[in-house]
Amino acid sequence: MLSQLLCATFLEMIGDKMKFELSKKEKALLSNLQGGVSQIKIYESCGYPCRVTFVLLDGTSVTIGATEEHIFHKFEVNPASVSELQLCCDPKQIIDFNTGARPSAIFVLQKSDWVEGATDEEKVDLLGNPVGALSQSEGRAADIPENALGAVTFDAGVFIDFEHGESILVATSMFPFALYVSDCAFSEEADAEIYDHIRLFGGGE
Repeated sequence: MLSQLLCATFLEMIGDKMKFELSKKEKALLSNLQGGVSQIKIYESCGYPCRVTFVLLDGTSVTIGATEEHIFHKFEVNPASVSELQLCCDPKQIIDFNTGARPSAIFVLQKSDWVEGATDEEKVDLLGNPVGALSQSEGRAADIPENALGAVTFDAGVFIDFEHGESILVATSMFPFALYVSDCAFSEEADAEIYDHIRLFGGGE
């Protein structure tokens, strides 16, 4: 589980857990992938994937990126976004499907981020005043500890199984506007265990 140490001199409490989900329009765009994909274009910014565009067989595009939500001081999360955006710049990597690839299953990847008071061991590694230090972690909703000071659950990306046997994961990370993309040469590896898979299409019951 990835932890990111945060220093804060105050904490604004959240009463209930917050949730950010893809809109109906965004989920409808993801459902359009059922018609078949001709290309996957992966775009880069600052050395990391920043957007992934699925070019459909009908010529339209579905692009996945990251947004940013400020929950409270020093606590930010990065839900996924889905649009019809067609970027003007060249992609860093292109995956071609000569005859088209049709998904057999599409899952929305959902995860949670939460903050806790930093442990004494974690405070040792901090610079400056450790008073009010927080630790931010990520995982499934079921992993949120009871003593979490704040927690957010959100749609972080997609996992797609294709009929020809390949699959792709595209998900946001804890770093602003950066994505995890499977089989991408310039992407860090995602921990698939931190996501709940919410079935959007196919994949059985």
